[in-house]
Amino acid sequence: MDGRTFAELILDAAERLGVAEYVDPLTGESSAAQIPTDPHNLDRCKRLVNRGIRRFYAANPRWRFLEDTVKITISNDPANAVDGDTARWKLPPGFEGAPRGRWSVNQPGTFVSSTWIIHTDANRVRAMLAQGQNVGRPTMAATRPLTKERSWELLVYPRPDQVYQVAAEYVLMPRDLVELDDRHYGGRTLDHAVLQCVLYEMAIADAKNPNEQTVAIAQANMDTAMAQAFALDRANRPAQLGQLNDPSIDDGTITRADVRGWTRRGPIKV
Repeated sequence: MDGRTFAELILDAAERLGVAEYVDPLTGESSAAQIPTDPHNLDRCKRLVNRGIRRFYAANPRWRFLEDTVKITISNDPANAVDGDTARWKLPPGFEGAPRGRWSVNQPGTFVSSTWIIHTDANRVRAMLAQGQNVGRPTMAATRPLTKERSWELLVYPRPDQVYQVAAEYVLMPRDLVELDDRHYGGRTLDHAVLQCVLYEMAIADAKNPNEQTVAIAQANMDTAMAQAFALDRANRPAQLGQLNDPSIDDGTITRADVRGWTRRGPIKV
């Protein structure tokens, strides 16, 4: 990801809110703009930035940059399994819920063809696991949230008897930015659209005394930037529209009406 950092977006927000700092804390001399050190101002800027980024993500459920493949290596070694149970494997951050299609499984380093795994619910997999200590090549999988942390896990049946790699197509579920060097998923080409969503959030933030003209200008700027972002995202997609290879992914069809509809959306409430 090469989009703007959390710190850079916070600074943009701070300058427009008039809370950026211009004094070097070490020398006491005038300096380039810096993010606020006051806890209240910094927290306010952080929340506005994350609200703007969430608005940006929610505006298009089919952002290409959020489409990714998760690959997990599973085995009969409990060292890296969740709670030492080789039927349970942690998904990477951002991969949540069910995949867009089916899971595939293969044996790394061999010429054995990949096979599909039946995706089902966690209760069914748990029931199958409870029937015995069967091991082998997984044929069934499910996903569920981990109770002790903000992550999801993959459940497989039967438990693997050797090293396998399982994979599936996902739409990422980005989390709020936390660290100052975190970056949004949109990348550098969509920085402007992200910033305009942040500025719109700032314009509507003062619920007690909203400035209608400021809100209208911010909305118009955001709509223009988002239309450009949709066009850039479409340009990165394959030229052909139609049935995907795996019919289990959605309905397999992206229509021209869908594409045109993206550019006609107004602000998305989040």
